[in-house]
Amino acid sequence: MIHFVYLLLVLTISLFAVIEEDCTTLKSDCPSQKEKSCPKPKKQCCLPLEEKCTPMEPAHNAPYCYSLRCAWDVTLYGDFLYWQAREDHLEYGVTTSGNASSAPIDGEVLGIDFGWYPGMRVGLGCTTKEDNWSYMLEWTHLVSHNNTTTSAPDNQIILPTRLHPDLFLENVNRASTSFRCIYNTFDALLGRAYFVGKKVIFNHSFGVRGFWIWQTLNTEYENFAESSVARSKENYDSWGIGPRYFFNSKWMISEGFRLFTKSAFSLLFTSYYPEQKQTASNPGFPVQSFSVKYVKENYQIRPNAEAALGFGWGSYIDRNNWYIDFSLAYEFHYWWGQNALPYFVNDIANGNFVTLGDLALQGISVRMSLDF
Repeated sequence: MIHFVYLLLVLTISLFAVIEEDCTTLKSDCPSQKEKSCPKPKKQCCLPLEEKCTPMEPAHNAPYCYSLRCAWDVTLYGDFLYWQAREDHLEYGVTTSGNASSAPIDGEVLGIDFGWYPGMRVGLGCTTKEDNWSYMLEWTHLVSHNNTTTSAPDNQIILPTRLHPDLFLENVNRASTSFRCIYNTFDALLGRAYFVGKKVIFNHSFGVRGFWIWQTLNTEYENFAESSVARSKENYDSWGIGPRYFFNSKWMISEGFRLFTKSAFSLLFTSYYPEQKQTASNPGFPVQSFSVKYVKENYQIRPNAEAALGFGWGSYIDRNNWYIDFSLAYEFHYWWGQNALPYFVNDIANGNFVTLGDLALQGISVRMSLDF
């Protein structure tokens, strides 16, 4: 009996010790001693495998824009251009001490002295409230007119290269040429400016480019001894339209100053229609003439690329009602296969000719833009 009482007492003490230890553990797990009991664990939510989850807000780059008061989000800008337009396959003669039938010809090729001419570019843009999308319209205009005259040195003559071989004029003493290029491009772009760093901004844009280019080349050759003259008049009209990609980066320095780069590429459906008419007159002989023109317009696909590097400065004015910006850049524009004027090399089959010279433009651009 005594053994049974001792055993019961030991079991009772052990049971109270276990209960006291569990209660201490539960109390330590509770967030507050004031709570009567520990909170129940939250039940995990498991969605079916076929059910997709959509994030609350997709990650994106922060938009870049100006903080203007009562802004219309409109941009106006104008550029002053000072460019040079150069084109291949416009050589008009070769100086030599021999004649056309002698070989080899030891002479100098006569090319056009391409000058620098002013132009303009204007643009209108706006930025939407929806994710800072920007729309831009732009027009670029340039007129280049180059005149070059060359007289043959003593004991030399000029071999004309713009004439058809059947109208070849011998012993040319003077040659002159006039090249005129009217250049127009029209761009419509959609893009978005955004930060890729604290002081680096990118802008990728895409859209449509259209262009119209008109070129004329008039060349005259004179033989003083025989009082004979030969003239060549060539016209080339081209237009096109196609997709355009544009990229612009800004690297902010400080106090509103920045460096920037621009690059673009277009692939254009191009139509061109060249014409050529030539005449040669000699005293006592009937006037000879020759003309070439395409029966219908010719259609091709032509690429166009451009790049620019510059720096600028901008600032808020009138208590942040306006943002004014000035920039200076040097630009390059390259047009493949823009010269389709016939260039005769022999008189077989009424004249074989080569074409497709490239047009290149380069120069500075000074811009002033206003955002409001």
